[in-house]
Order: sequence, then structure tokens, then C-alpha cells
Amino acid sequence: MRPQPARANVAAWVGATGSLSARLARAHPPFSVRVLQQGLAPAWPGEHDSLGLPAQAPLLAREVILFGNGAPLVFARSVTSMQAAHGAWRAIQGLGTRPLAHLLFSRSEIRRTPLEWQWLSIEHPQAREIARKWLAATDRPWLARGLWMRHSVFHRAGQALRVAECFLPRLVAAWPPTR
Repeated sequence: MRPQPARANVAAWVGATGSLSARLARAHPPFSVRVLQQGLAPAWPGEHDSLGLPAQAPLLAREVILFGNGAPLVFARSVTSMQAAHGAWRAIQGLGTRPLAHLLFSRSEIRRTPLEWQWLSIEHPQAREIARKWLAATDRPWLARGLWMRHSVFHRAGQALRVAECFLPRLVAAWPPTR
């Protein structure tokens, strides 16, 4: 169904459940979040379907880079409907530089779908967009043939929030094993 990373350590990080932010904070302290943008944004392929929304529904997106030990580690994008952004998921608008995981993994009523992941070659439009945003935010080029992107959908009070996280293969390959 989905390709598997060739390196076991990469597979462990891409497939790890629970809070990625918490894992990164343990593996690469100190941990921080840099917000790149938050607001109305064009949808990426599959986002409307994942959220169960019509193709033209406006989406609120929050894009961040997760840093550990001062280095950029992961590009992340969270999207939800405008209705949910003013309802069940209104707290994401006030997160600032706090990790979204603080909200997602602290409330027992939130449910998560299983993780899905895919390899995007650098020629893929999403991968090119991520590489462009990464360079603009970090002054470091995305030096890879592509990226591993994973996503899942969180549900709260009947409203959905899709979270996607993108891994630079050469970085994640050097990370300590997940715990």
C-alpha cells in the first residue's frame, strides 16, 4: 500500500505514533517551533478528501518548522475547515510558537486516524513548495532527492484537523532511535 523507508531508523521516525514534538524534544533538546504562516491557504492534494470537505471549502492552514538544538528538523502543515477553526479547533489560532501536540495529545476526547505516509520526489509540486519554504525560512537548501511525508487526521467534536509532517531523509537518518 505504501512504500517503506529503506533505513530502519528513518522508518521508525516516520512511522512513530504519539507526539512527534515530544520525541524530537527528547532527541534534540532544546526544541522550538517557528511559525511560517497561519491563515487561509490553498489546499494541497488530498486535504479536502482527508477532512471530508467539498473541494472548494476554504481551509485554515498553519505551517511550521520544528527545530531541535537550533537546527531545522521537520516541516509541518496542519489544516482544517474555517468552521472548525472557529469551533472545535479554535485553539490552534492561539498556539503561537507552542507545538500543536500540546493540544492534540492532552485531551482524551481527540481521536486520531492511523498514520499514512508517502515518498515525494523533489520533482513533485508539494516537495518543491516545501523545499522553497524551507530555504526561505532557514537559509538552508533542502538537499535531497525528495522527502518522506506522513499525515493523519485528528477528530474532535465531529470536526477534523489534518496534520502532515515532512522529513528530510539525510537528517532523520542521523537521528537517535525513537523511544
